[in-house]
Amino acid sequence: MKGGTMKLRFNVWLWGGGLLGLFLVAGILLTGAFTGSSGNPGLTLQISVAKETFDLQEPIEVKVELVNKGNQPLDVLKLFLLEDYPIRFDILNEAGKRVHFLGPELERQLLDEDFVTLQPGQILAKVLNLRFDTERGVPLYNLSKPGRYRITAVYSPFFGLPETPSNTIEIVIR
Repeated sequence: MKGGTMKLRFNVWLWGGGLLGLFLVAGILLTGAFTGSSGNPGLTLQISVAKETFDLQEPIEVKVELVNKGNQPLDVLKLFLLEDYPIRFDILNEAGKRVHFLGPELERQLLDEDFVTLQPGQILAKVLNLRFDTERGVPLYNLSKPGRYRITAVYSPFFGLPETPSNTIEIVIR
């Protein structure tokens, strides 16, 4: 993003529903003037964990890597604002049901310094705790039950970049 700002607002509504508990619906309002990169099919997203088995209360840290495998520079948001812009995690339990995101509504004014230009071959890597946001002191994903989980990250369409899914990893919570 060059020469502009954008206001990114996440509105989150929760409501009860049957035996499944809470459902999450996120409404996203994007406003402001911005310029972005044209679509770059060279963007790839990889996730990994240092280990595959976690105790029930242990942080689940996932390494996220955005890689520019294209031949043009690529502007990406260096802030990973969960859930959805620019990264979301699709987490499925053993029954194939999506794990709910419990995080808060976020509102942030995005500035030029919130973006980084990835040159061809360059990587932006971050480690994210899927259970808890220590900076804000809030839970993120409802990973409170033992079992096997399949995790895929998705870089959402953002400033002309295409939706980009990652590889899928499996973890076990005991």
